[in-house]
Parts: sequence; C-alpha cells; structure tokens
Amino acid sequence: DLRREELVCRRESPEEILLRRERRSRFLRRCRELAAAQPGQRDIHIFLLATLGGWSSKRIARRAYPGLSPSGVDSVVFRVRRRLEAAGLSLPRRPPR
Repeated sequence: DLRREELVCRRESPEEILLRRERRSRFLRRCRELAAAQPGQRDIHIFLLATLGGWSSKRIARRAYPGLSPSGVDSVVFRVRRRLEAAGLSLPRRPPR
C-alpha cells in the first residue's frame, strides 16, 4: 500500500540517525561554549526552544518567558543565530508557522 511505502521511505537509516545525533551534539556543545563565554543563558534557552524544540515565538512568550513579546522572542532568536553564524556554525532556518 502506498502509505506504508511512504512511511518506510521516510525512516532514517541507522547511519543517518547517528549523524543527526552527532551534529546535534556538536551544535549543543558549541552553544554551551558560546553561552559560557558570553552572558545570555536566557537567550540560548529561547534559541534552543525555537530551533530544536520547534516552539513558536508566541508559545515561548506565553509559557516560558511571559514578560517577553513574540516579536521580542524573534529578536532574540535572530541575535543568537547571527552570533552563532559569526562563530562559524551553519544553521537551518526555523520552519514557517
């Protein structure tokens, strides 16, 4: 059946899973290094929720940081992304909401 084939085709191979985990681990390690070198634990946390956690700006502003507006969350994500890219990390864009 076509749906079953689509599901099977979308599964990652063990090598792809390992590579994805390794990339994520390196990314998180580099984020922690940058966070330790520069203050901004809150910003790194917001960035991780938005990129790895898949949270929307609205959800982050509402649940994790109620004093911050969704546009404020977007600004934080942009600043952290720019800082990480300046440090040599290439980052995927957030999926459109």
